[in-house]
Amino acid sequence: MIDSRTYNFDEADNKQSEHNLGSAQVSGSRSMTHDSLGRMVGSEVAGSVATDRTVSYELDGAGNRATVTGATCAGTYSLDAASNQYTHTPCEDWAHDNAGNLVETRATANPGADRELEYDHRGRLVGVVLHAGEPEHTDVRFAYDALGRKIRATWSHSDATFTEHYVYDDWNVIEEYTNDDASPSATYLYGNGLDDRLQMIRGNSWWYYDDESGSTTALAHKPTVGSLWIERYAYQDFGEPSFFWAGAPAPDSYSGNPYLFAGRRWLAELGLYDLRTRHLDPISGRFISRDSLGIWADEENLGNGYTYVTNAPGSATDPTGEAKKPKIKNCHAGARADIEAWLDEAERIGKLSRDWFNGQANRKRKRRKADWNNYKNDGREWWGKHDNTRFHRIKWNFRKIVRRCSKNVITFKCRSTGNYCGVGDASAWTAHNWHAWIRLCKNNKNGIFRPSGTPEYDNRRSGAIVLHEVAHNINAIGHRRLKGEKMRSEEQVQLLAATKPTRASWNADNYEEYGMSR
Repeated sequence: MIDSRTYNFDEADNKQSEHNLGSAQVSGSRSMTHDSLGRMVGSEVAGSVATDRTVSYELDGAGNRATVTGATCAGTYSLDAASNQYTHTPCEDWAHDNAGNLVETRATANPGADRELEYDHRGRLVGVVLHAGEPEHTDVRFAYDALGRKIRATWSHSDATFTEHYVYDDWNVIEEYTNDDASPSATYLYGNGLDDRLQMIRGNSWWYYDDESGSTTALAHKPTVGSLWIERYAYQDFGEPSFFWAGAPAPDSYSGNPYLFAGRRWLAELGLYDLRTRHLDPISGRFISRDSLGIWADEENLGNGYTYVTNAPGSATDPTGEAKKPKIKNCHAGARADIEAWLDEAERIGKLSRDWFNGQANRKRKRRKADWNNYKNDGREWWGKHDNTRFHRIKWNFRKIVRRCSKNVITFKCRSTGNYCGVGDASAWTAHNWHAWIRLCKNNKNGIFRPSGTPEYDNRRSGAIVLHEVAHNINAIGHRRLKGEKMRSEEQVQLLAATKPTRASWNADNYEEYGMSR
């Protein structure tokens, strides 16, 4: 057995424990505790030969650390509370520029390299100079393409310089070239999703093994003669890696594998993870620059533009540096890619619906009401006779649907059993509360997946079904019936709007079909 794990989650989908059945060095269990906001405030690793530890975090109201015990860099943090910027960590002094980017770190404990960081006008990291004691230094320069993808990294050491070039398929690196070599130094094979790594060819052919969060836990190679070669990995809470080769701790990756915590590239010399638009410092557990989408882009971060996945690294990931990735459980790789596409479609048609209502809201109420009731737009067709209270209810519901889709805070589960997915004829189902999981049914009735696992509907309809379920989540929007029957078509929801407009404003089917009409 190369790798095997079991997990437990609480009702808010925070990971409570993980049991690892790997080798002696990385086996054992990890338990995590969270506060009422879902932030991790403690963790414990037990039963492992090499990585046992107990860590606790004291956080302020904005998610900044006050004190940390038991971690690599334990002690007290100091900050500028107005900007949520650390000025001192237990191991370094920090300085930021006026744009909120970390530009300088000076080692004060656990002696290491001082860092000077440089950014371009878009806030992208373009250079780092490491000073590890004169005359030793390292100068690193990054270049990006028009899409913002890192395409080149040049590493200049005191005695040598080399350049890595990266070739992409969408946002996944598929080849690496060193200097001007004509042949790739590394090739990567992926599944259907972002960061869904399967294989690395770097001299030898290595196969990836990941945990539930997408972190690489093992890399295996089968030589022509002899037994499997296995490289293993363990991580502290925010991704500081430990390496194990031939059953013993190792200083770095023997295989040359750069993809580690949450499936992202580890820049070992810099002590940072590349999360595409930003970089994560695993020791401080935060980004080194503010969220480019704004400090309130993810409301769960409480206005702190530096926080990584709401301080819940065991329960969520952020592959782009902009938003948490939706959690998808009990689904094969192809289904995960489908679900991510459906969530994008739900957000797209939700935005079109929201924007239509926002445009109407900017008009004089009297004129809006007249056009609505005289069928000069399709408002009455879908929502019934104009009523100002209902109008603003629907408008705000679409805003909340879009916000929930865009934040990637939803947990999806593929199901083929139960009262709804197994016995019933639901396409999907969820409970009427903010943290409820959305179950996507796989059956031969109305399931969003066929029994074979392939989608039953096109992306547009499947996205509208996801929007329907999110409508249940955001505001207790339920199912209203027409003459005792469930809604099954746009004609039925329009008839409900014409005869029972208040019920229509509380009916998830109206939101689904209206979204489909955009």
